[in-house]
Amino acid sequence: MGLPPYLLVLSLAACFNGNFQQAYLLSVLNQPYLEVHQFINESTIARTGKPIDPLALDFLWSLINVMNPISGIVGQMIAYLICDRIGRRWTAITSCLIAIPALLLSMFTRVFFPYYETLVIGRFLWGAANGIAIVVQTVWVIESASTMQRGFVNSWQEVIATVGNLLTQLIGVPLSSPELWPFMFAVPFAVTVFSLIAFILMHESPQYALMFSHNRKKAALAIRAYHGLKSDIEIEEQLVKYEEDGQRKEEQEKGKENKKEPNGMEIMFMPWRANDPLSKIIRFGAWVGIMVKIAYVFTGARVIRSFNTFIYHDLGKWPKKFSQ
Repeated sequence: MGLPPYLLVLSLAACFNGNFQQAYLLSVLNQPYLEVHQFINESTIARTGKPIDPLALDFLWSLINVMNPISGIVGQMIAYLICDRIGRRWTAITSCLIAIPALLLSMFTRVFFPYYETLVIGRFLWGAANGIAIVVQTVWVIESASTMQRGFVNSWQEVIATVGNLLTQLIGVPLSSPELWPFMFAVPFAVTVFSLIAFILMHESPQYALMFSHNRKKAALAIRAYHGLKSDIEIEEQLVKYEEDGQRKEEQEKGKENKKEPNGMEIMFMPWRANDPLSKIIRFGAWVGIMVKIAYVFTGARVIRSFNTFIYHDLGKWPKKFSQ
């Protein structure tokens, strides 16, 4: 049996709002970097009468790119704070409402000449919105899909991310001109608007409706839509299953509170409070993973993704079109 239409639209909209935007965000300024450099330099001349120092320009360019993971972390922290408070649906809508003005700022950067800071602000807000979207994407889709469909609806995340990366390469070259480069933000803007409309039309996840809103009617409507069920008996069975899962989680959390088990922050950063064998194993594994991630970042492997045109053209002295 195929995916129910509601679940299909939800999973596609969530993946495009999360994975596609993330891949596009990382590569969007790769091809037109010379045009962006020129715009920043012209802005500086218009404001100060002098061109920007080359080292300052390179530093600013690095800052524009490195703020993506920073703003993404900010967005993920925001998602952590609001996801259980306002729900999965409204969290996803919030990510779109942040991304739309961010993309408009980026797309109309030339209108705000000589204030190139609008591009920096737009990039930061876009990254924060994407951080929110990435977190809520998986939670909402997993909670809404039936057990048999969960693997399938998450299987195209990397495919959609690859599409976002390839699309920046495809349209980056023809739009790499002093007048056209801001329009590279039109594609993610259109995707965000589509995702926003889709999220508005979707139901809240059944699990959230039961566990946090305690609204069986909304949960039943969501199950009917996302699971493609028509029989009231089957819907009731799923409701009972969600309720049992929720009760089991609540009991586990109460058990942890009674045992005064350490939380994640204590395990990671307060070893004097979390010194039991399990916490030591978790802390060791988590810090090993973090150190491996940091080591990987400092190898420079990620530089190629955001700076390959810069490397080939400025350092390798390749022609511009060939570098792109």
